[in-house]
Amino acid sequence: MINFLPETPIYHLAKGNNNSAVRALKFYRGINYKYEDELNEMKRLVEMRVSALQ
Repeated sequence: MINFLPETPIYHLAKGNNNSAVRALKFYRGINYKYEDELNEMKRLVEMRVSALQ
């Protein structure tokens, strides 16, 4: 049996897809989850990783 789980929010942010990142956060944390602070922190982490690779 293969279970389906969406990609992680960080994966979506790294690909530049904020809307998918929000959907993934809501999937993992619950539909009523206040995701803004966590999403902003994830964006900051992705930006740090990208700048470190340049």
